[in-house]
Amino acid sequence: MYAKNYFLKMIILFAATFAGLFAVWYALIRQESVDWLVGQVAHQVSPYAISEIDAGLIITNVVAGYEFKLPQGFKTLGARNLSFYLEDGGGKKCEIRHKSAGGNLFFELVNEKETNICRRYLEQIRGSLRF
Repeated sequence: MYAKNYFLKMIILFAATFAGLFAVWYALIRQESVDWLVGQVAHQVSPYAISEIDAGLIITNVVAGYEFKLPQGFKTLGARNLSFYLEDGGGKKCEIRHKSAGGNLFFELVNEKETNICRRYLEQIRGSLRF
């Protein structure tokens, strides 16, 4: 009976498809799901593009329109609040936070005790800054 009744099979197929679409729609339209999706998108967006060259890394802020070069050996961390550091035996050395707020650029040394060691890196970064 079911083998030749294609109309019944089509009705079951459409009903299953509609039920699946409704389940996905309901899962996405709930306020908790919307908040979660918006939170994921907001956390993933980064204004920085990072390019690797032989001499180090080039950090470009594609939204604000500036770039600077990191000396060789520096690694980056973060998406919106960028920081960069030298890795020293599994630890961070010369960790620098970078912020862009209100048209001002900030390069802040996390550990101020390393000022003498990291001063030349900060000067290289400042010298490579281009708008």
